[in-house]
Amino acid sequence: MESMIVNKNSITRSEYDVLIVGAGPAGCSAAFSLPEDINTLIIDRLQFPRSKVCGGVLIEKSWKFLRRTGLDIPESVFAEPGEMPMKITDMDNNFQVDVKRTFYNVKRNSFDEWLWKNCTENSNFSQLTVMEKFEKAKDGFLSTIKTPNGRKTVRSTHIVDATGAHSFTKTASGMRIPVLVAYQEWIKGSRQEHFGTIYSSETDGYYVWTIPKDGFTVVGTAFRPERVKEKISNFRKTVKSLGFKSMPERFESAIILRPCKDDIMFTDGGIMLAGESAGLIGPNTGEGISFALRSGEICAKVIERCTENPCHEYSESCMGLMKEIAEKGKIPVFDGNADGNSSSFGGTLKMNADRIK
Repeated sequence: MESMIVNKNSITRSEYDVLIVGAGPAGCSAAFSLPEDINTLIIDRLQFPRSKVCGGVLIEKSWKFLRRTGLDIPESVFAEPGEMPMKITDMDNNFQVDVKRTFYNVKRNSFDEWLWKNCTENSNFSQLTVMEKFEKAKDGFLSTIKTPNGRKTVRSTHIVDATGAHSFTKTASGMRIPVLVAYQEWIKGSRQEHFGTIYSSETDGYYVWTIPKDGFTVVGTAFRPERVKEKISNFRKTVKSLGFKSMPERFESAIILRPCKDDIMFTDGGIMLAGESAGLIGPNTGEGISFALRSGEICAKVIERCTENPCHEYSESCMGLMKEIAEKGKIPVFDGNADGNSSSFGGTLKMNADRIK
C-alpha cells in the first residue's frame, strides 16, 4: 500500500478547543467525529505511518460503526482473506465450535494510517510529540508538549487521553492496571481460511490466536509479565503442536491491559479517557478497536454539545460500553481448577461461543 501520509508537524496556534493525545483508533474516532468548526490538535509520540502490534481483526461492531459513519475501508487496507469465520478449539477436550459471525482481516498499520487520514484533514497534527505536563487553567488546561521542533505550551478547553495502555493520565495519578504481554509470530504459509482461537491448559490462562494474513499465519497469545522467556518457549511448543514447524519470519510483542470493572475510568481531573486508556478492552479477548471507535465518538459528541458538565455526561454515556466489558469478563477462559487446568472447559465452550467476541 502506498503511504497516504505526508509527514508533517502542524501546530498553527497556541489555543485549541480540543487537544487529543494519541492518534490510534480512539483518538482518530474522536477527531473525525468532531465538527470542523472545533479547533483540534492531535499529537502522537510515534512517527506515521506507525507500526502497531496487533492481530488486525475487526469484529462486526467495528465494521458497522465505520459503515454508519460513512467511512468505507479501501481494499488496500484489507489482508487476504478479507473476511473470515471463526473457529474456537479446546485442545484439552478435543472440542471445536464454529462461530457464525464475520471477522474482517486488515493490515493494522494500513488501517491506522487510513483512520489518520480521515481525521487530520480538518485538524492540526504533530507526530513524534509527547505530553510532558498539564495543569488546570481558567476555562480548561495548559499543557506542555515536546515536539521535534522544541517544547510548546498549548491551551485547550478539553483534553482527550487516547494513549492506550500507557495512559499519561493514569501514569500521572499513579494508577496501575494489570497488564499482559501480547506476543505473536509471523510464520510463512497459510493453511486456514478462518480466524482461530485455541484454548489449552498449556498456555498462561489466555487463548492462542491463529490468523491467515497475506500468505502468512499470525500465531500469538498473551501472558502475565513474569518468566517471559520460559513462557515464550512453552508457546513455541504449542505452536509446533499445531503443525507450524518452520521458524517465524518475525516476532513482535506489546503490553495490553487486562482490566477488571474497577479499573475502568472515563474521566480524571477533567480529562476524558477513550479506548484502552479508559480500560476499554475485552479482558478475555483483548479486543479493543470496537471500544476505541465508539468511545472516541461518544467523547466528540459530548464536546460538541458544550454541556455544563461534559465529564459527567461522557461517563454516563459510556455506561453501555462498561456493561459490555463486564459481560465479556464473565466469559470463562478456563472453567476448571484454579491452576488453569481446563478439565471442564469444553462443557461451557459451546454455550459461550457466540459471546466470546
